[in-house]
Amino acid sequence: CVSGSLKSALMQLAENGQLTNVVVDEAHLIETWGMFFRVDFQLLASERRKWREATGKTLRTLLLSATFTPSCRAVLQRLFGEPDCWREFVSQRLRSEMSYYVHHFSLRAERDRALLEAAWRLPRPAIWYTTEPKDAEKLAGELRNMGFTRIGCFHGDTNGQERRRLIQEWAEDRIDLMVATSAFG
Repeated sequence: CVSGSLKSALMQLAENGQLTNVVVDEAHLIETWGMFFRVDFQLLASERRKWREATGKTLRTLLLSATFTPSCRAVLQRLFGEPDCWREFVSQRLRSEMSYYVHHFSLRAERDRALLEAAWRLPRPAIWYTTEPKDAEKLAGELRNMGFTRIGCFHGDTNGQERRRLIQEWAEDRIDLMVATSAFG
């Protein structure tokens, strides 16, 4: 949006009064990546100023992150702040961290039984990662045979249309167990 094909489209929207908000999630990346790795993150601030001028200074900007450091906040205020127009809202809460369980099985059949048993007990939604597409397909099939119906299977061989459907269903909480390879990430 600052150096690609969206740049002119966003300016046109701003000039037409159709750009009302700019929302940047994971805004801490502007400081951490913007200095050396992806300069476009920091160039966003100058483009946003142009959009703000084009909207008659009505454009609102929301910078969101769960990991703002004091130095990051200072950088963001310098880059995005307007005189008498900077507000911070802080909502701190403890987020439960992911839990990992590791157990070594001497027999594959023993491991597979324990895995299928865990399907009945673990909280959902859940993502079960495998390394190979064939293993993902096999596990998803076994879960369906056990009576689970809200199952997705996503891997590198999943076609584009199916990927879009699975991602949409996952976003809409219509899948309880996603069996996937790293392609789902």
